[in-house]
Amino acid sequence: MFGAHHDSTLARAKRKAAAEAKEKEQRRHEMIEALRRAKESAADPAEQARRERAKRHSEVLDRWPANW
Repeated sequence: MFGAHHDSTLARAKRKAAAEAKEKEQRRHEMIEALRRAKESAADPAEQARRERAKRHSEVLDRWPANW
C-alpha cells in the first residue's frame, strides 16, 4: 500500500529505536555499576583515608599554588 520507501523508513525507525533502547540500557548499567563501586569504596576505611588525604592536599594547593 505505501511502497518500498515507507517500509525502509519504518525499518530505519525501528533500528534507531532499538539502538536508542540499547544505549539507554547501557547507560543505566554503567550508572548502577558506578553506584555499586561508590558504595563499596564508601565502606572501605583505606579508601576514606585516601580521599581525606587527597582533599587536604587539594586544600593546601589552593592556599599555596605551585610556583608561589
